[in-house]
Amino acid sequence: MRARRLGFVYAAETGYVLAQHPDTVRAPDVAFLRRERVESAGEANGYWKGAPDLVVEVVSSGDTRSEVEGKVAEWLAAGAHGPCRGCRAPGRRRSRAGLTADSRVRRDDRWR
Repeated sequence: MRARRLGFVYAAETGYVLAQHPDTVRAPDVAFLRRERVESAGEANGYWKGAPDLVVEVVSSGDTRSEVEGKVAEWLAAGAHGPCRGCRAPGRRRSRAGLTADSRVRRDDRWR
């Protein structure tokens, strides 16, 4: 990232305002913002307005598929680009679900 000056990676403590009235603030486990977006916005006071360019959400064994789909839908609706593509269920070597804007999960609702 640094060598190519692509952008900035942020940890879970960084909040993003996805909607207002009522306010909806979310904090993904990992987020990436392109350099030009950060530079054009300047120093942020408070939460970042809008979704990051890329979102990573860590799925735990207690998360249901509907909860994960809900998070993905919120991020996509707010403008994130392709969050959770090729997610891996906990303890699995292979991808169990690749959730995108047009995907639907048709298995039981638990990550196993």
